[in-house]
This record gives sequence, structure tokens and C-alpha cells, in this order.
Amino acid sequence: MRSPAISKVLVGGLVLTALAAGAAGCSSGGTTTAPTSSTTTSILPPAITTPTVVINGKSFTTPTESPGHAVPPYVGSGGQIIISTKGVLPYHLFAGLGQKITFTNLTPKPVVIKTKFHSYFTTGEIPVGGTFSWSSPTAVSLGYTTSNGFNGVIAVGAFQ
Repeated sequence: MRSPAISKVLVGGLVLTALAAGAAGCSSGGTTTAPTSSTTTSILPPAITTPTVVINGKSFTTPTESPGHAVPPYVGSGGQIIISTKGVLPYHLFAGLGQKITFTNLTPKPVVIKTKFHSYFTTGEIPVGGTFSWSSPTAVSLGYTTSNGFNGVIAVGAFQ
């Protein structure tokens, strides 16, 4: 019997692995049946499409990459990252060399952000509705984590 083929598919930021074993590959002459249903669970937050959000009774402007375009939840290009109660948006940000990247805290508590593996930056507490900005003059790809337990990735200069 042949080894089953394994394929990986990227769907909405999640890697799904499929195992395929066809009847032609089995010496026993058995058949395989495709699943009849599937369940998809998103672990990334939804986009924030309202122009403002209310946190602890105060109204804050929702950052956008350009007028009328919400910051996407999965992959985006530009300079805006939103920290929400459900995660960071976008999870993976592509930015240009030297481009200012602004983190906006839209959670009900102050947050701290720090990069993983290398010490590119660690913020102080970013207050509710507050921001922190950073830029890199050199190409770099880095992961970061927030004090409310979320992770994200920034790639600077990937398309230059």
C-alpha cells in the first residue's frame, strides 16, 4: 500500500492538513469516502467596521488604513494595528521600510506589547484608547505578544 498524500491548505490564516488515500493506492481494493460535513472555527477577531467604539462609557475613534477601509483581521498592509478584546488586527501586518506602525488599544484595560525573541521594543502601558508607534529602517520580520494574551507578526520591508 502506498503512503497517503498529505496536503496543507491556508484558509483564513489557519493551516488545515488533509490526508488523502485513494483506492488506487491501496492493494486491498478498499475505497475512501469524503466527509459529509465540516466545522470551521476562527481564532482571529472580526474586523471592527464601526467608525467609533465605546469602551468603559467613553467613545474612541476606530483606526483605518484609509478612509472607509477597516483594518483587516488576518493579513494587511499599512501601518495600523488594533488591539481588541478578541485579538490583534491584522494578525500579520506588512509595512514599508521606515513606515510608522501604530498600535491602538481598544480594550477596557491598559496593555503592554513586547517583541518575541529579539528586543526590538517593549512598550510601557498603553492606556485604554491610547497608542504606541514604532518604525524600523531595516527589513525585519518579528512576532510580538500583548499583555492580554494575543500574538501578531510584523514584516517590515518584505516588498521592497
